[in-house]
Amino acid sequence: VQGQWLKDKNDWYYMNDDGTMKSAEWFQDGIDWYYLRDWGGMLHDQFYTYNGNTYYFRGWGGMMYSASFQVNGKWYTADSKGVVSSGGWVLIDGKYYYHQADGGIYRKKGWLNLNGTYYYLNADGSRVQGQWLKDGNDWYYMNEDGTMKSAEWFQDGVDWYYLRDWGGMLHDQFYTYEGNRYYFRGWGGMMYDMKFQVGNKWYKANSDGTLVKGWTQEGDKFYYYDDQYTLYRQKGWLKLGNVYYYINADGSRVQGQWLKDGIDLYYMNADGTMKSAEWYKEGNDWYYFRDWGAALYDTLFYEGENIYYFESDCKMARGWYELDGYTYYFRDWGGAMNIPCVIDGVRYVFDSNGHLVEKDLDAEVGVKTVKNFLKNALLPVGNTLYVWAGGHDDADATRYGVNPQWEKFFNSQDENYNYTQHRYEYGNGLDCSGYVGWAVHQVMEDWATTTSTIMPRYYYQKGWGSYRENDTSMKFQTGDVVSMSGHVWIVIGQCSDGSAVIMHATPPYVQISGTVSSSGSTNSEAIQLAKQYMSKYYPVGYERYGNRIASKSYMTGVNHFTWSSSVLADPDGYRNMTPAQILADLFGE
Repeated sequence: VQGQWLKDKNDWYYMNDDGTMKSAEWFQDGIDWYYLRDWGGMLHDQFYTYNGNTYYFRGWGGMMYSASFQVNGKWYTADSKGVVSSGGWVLIDGKYYYHQADGGIYRKKGWLNLNGTYYYLNADGSRVQGQWLKDGNDWYYMNEDGTMKSAEWFQDGVDWYYLRDWGGMLHDQFYTYEGNRYYFRGWGGMMYDMKFQVGNKWYKANSDGTLVKGWTQEGDKFYYYDDQYTLYRQKGWLKLGNVYYYINADGSRVQGQWLKDGIDLYYMNADGTMKSAEWYKEGNDWYYFRDWGAALYDTLFYEGENIYYFESDCKMARGWYELDGYTYYFRDWGGAMNIPCVIDGVRYVFDSNGHLVEKDLDAEVGVKTVKNFLKNALLPVGNTLYVWAGGHDDADATRYGVNPQWEKFFNSQDENYNYTQHRYEYGNGLDCSGYVGWAVHQVMEDWATTTSTIMPRYYYQKGWGSYRENDTSMKFQTGDVVSMSGHVWIVIGQCSDGSAVIMHATPPYVQISGTVSSSGSTNSEAIQLAKQYMSKYYPVGYERYGNRIASKSYMTGVNHFTWSSSVLADPDGYRNMTPAQILADLFGE
């Protein structure tokens, strides 16, 4: 027999063309392959290992290839070359299957653990991959290679998910990852870029999903999320550390506005913090907030040596007040007057507690005494600016009492005042001759204003006293009116060192000055007295503009007018007093 198959009993053989028997070799007949054993019999109905690969030969002997097949209830797969898969994943018709070491396909539906890596198999043994998987109440995500995602973030479309160590997707819960807190919705997606409610509590997730903690802005409002990431919604005070905030019913904080809580008034800053232990100015009004935040009201407040009063509306008081049987005067900056002073031309005495102790009689019009003349002359001191030609208009030259506009204009200026920019602004202040003329008019009730240089001679010509031109005697009496070329002043008195204390309008304001001594010393008694009284009773003007020292030209070669005692009486004995005594009496010391 040659060139054909031969069956002998239960075995098949192949006889070559020369009649020899094939043995221990592969043989292709048509599209099928066969294997002839050492003794020539064809393999069939069995597995066979050749050169390390396993093959399966069907009942009729042909090698299995490119197919899955079942043997004794187990499934196997042979590739196109007939090699039976074993111990790994094999792609069959677009699906992956796992072959065990013996080549059998693992076909049990459910989880497959391969050395700690989890896969999930369908009932046909194919693995689930590249999709979500629900098992029981939990969801998992199987990667493209079939492995289960675990302990990692996963983005699917626009949503993010987190798969736990054991693979289950987080859902309906909070989760802390690397110090940040997140929330995952019922279907698993991470909450992001929104405010949301869990139970009866509110939370907010940033655009990256992290939950907000601390202050956050929503529109034009600010909200606070506590250490548990919960929105604080309890209306009332919120204390964070040592800082207080006030929360509205919707959870937003009060900021940049007043807050009334009970009977107390508070101010919440732009950052929501409560003002405390500090001053606050709104418009022209001042307020003071206590250590615990409420603004003071209906009470005196002591700060250092200063005393303040706050009204029922919490505003700091200014002006006159009657409190608990005492009279106070609160200055523009709020502090109670606690020294002797002149207010609106009237001298008052206050004790260290701010209580009014004594009020001097007002300077009077038409009372022709040396003291009354000086008292009238004091009224514009420290509160009236030097204005070129001021006082020469009929309105001020014939005015009785001070012009309120003088002090108003004084208060509108600052230390940079320059009289050359305010020439002829009648009614805003006085120049030297306008000042002296106005003061004389108060007691003489007669026109008394003329140019400065000739003013002493003008009063002499009116028959009011004696006159010496180009006087070099350097001897002066209280109330004398003295001039030099272009300037005129009033003498308060002459000191033992020959210096004189004077009152005059000299740029930039009306003031008490002292001349040098007769020897020319700038450390004269008069200069010291002038500085003492200006700084004590006229601190605003003194701090702004200082105090002018009058040179020796005020002492010699001057035009000198002295009042006749029959015109200006001296019942108080001022002409026999020293300047220090006169000033002490004028200021009630």
